[in-house]
Amino acid sequence: YGYRQSVQLELEYESKTKIKGIPLVHINLGYGHKKAKGIIAIGNIAQGIIAIGGIALGILSIGGLSAGLISIGGLAVSLLIALGGLSIAPIAIGGMAIGIFALGGFAVGIYSIGGGAIALNVAAGGFANGHIAIGDSTMGDITFKINQSLSGTEIERVILQEFSYTPSLFINIIKMFI
Repeated sequence: YGYRQSVQLELEYESKTKIKGIPLVHINLGYGHKKAKGIIAIGNIAQGIIAIGGIALGILSIGGLSAGLISIGGLAVSLLIALGGLSIAPIAIGGMAIGIFALGGFAVGIYSIGGGAIALNVAAGGFANGHIAIGDSTMGDITFKINQSLSGTEIERVILQEFSYTPSLFINIIKMFI
């Protein structure tokens, strides 16, 4: 009655080209803890300059759980930029973003933009809570309601008056939202 066929898919490739003993490309995929380590690594667990995998660690990491200088993934932790469902980095973009500059559905940071934005300095979003809060529902020392006729120039003036070191890129992103 019960004929059952088991298929085990596994793939491993390691390039012959090596740099300081590390393969240029290492691919190791399949069931279990398949680890790939190379300049370019693709595997269930990948470590390399460019790492792609379920768990990825590298300068550029892409994976379910990714960590590196630039990380993209379900959970992305980075030293510079993270994009993902949950992103933690100085510049974080994602469903939930935590960073110095956070942009996401729910964003927490020094500067935050999102559906719900909580920030130390400037928050902008549907709900915004920060020293300067810009949004539909706001809490802060200085607040701007989106439904008011807002001037991007006025918001920029107030932000720079309160936080003169605010990068112009962040101010321009906020001005795009109003």
